[in-house]
Amino acid sequence: MKKNFVLSLLFLAASTLFTSCDEVNEDLLKDLAEGRMVVVINNGESEILQQCTWMNYGENMAGEVFIVGVKDATTTTTMLNIMYGSWTNEVPLAVKTYNTGVESDKIHVHGSYGYADTDAPVVVEITEITATAIKGKFSGKLKLEAGGTVDIKGAFYAKKGEQPM
Repeated sequence: MKKNFVLSLLFLAASTLFTSCDEVNEDLLKDLAEGRMVVVINNGESEILQQCTWMNYGENMAGEVFIVGVKDATTTTTMLNIMYGSWTNEVPLAVKTYNTGVESDKIHVHGSYGYADTDAPVVVEITEITATAIKGKFSGKLKLEAGGTVDIKGAFYAKKGEQPM
């Protein structure tokens, strides 16, 4: 009986330790600088996209809202685009969780890492919206052009960009 109790305590301590480590690793939004996006593919190394901006083609976060992260000013091949709504959309982007697999959520994800599809959905959680920034996290699967999927997770702290004339 005493042996089972000790084993149970060891198991509980080990699972608490590993859960705490996972939570620390999972909070990619913590300490992320404004204007940056972090992307992790297949639980590998995180990649920081140095320029992350958002634009709203509509009014008051309705219409189309684009959140785009690119590697840097000279490299546009490494990028991720999160798009909400459509040109005629009148429902503003809100602090909530969206899923690319749910048509009524009006959220799309694509980029050089792959693209979200019905059998490769991405969940995007918008955690904060201000007049100058949008913060959030994402996770799921992306389809590759060559076939197959990759696991993706990340976070963004997009700063407001200028709309082209």
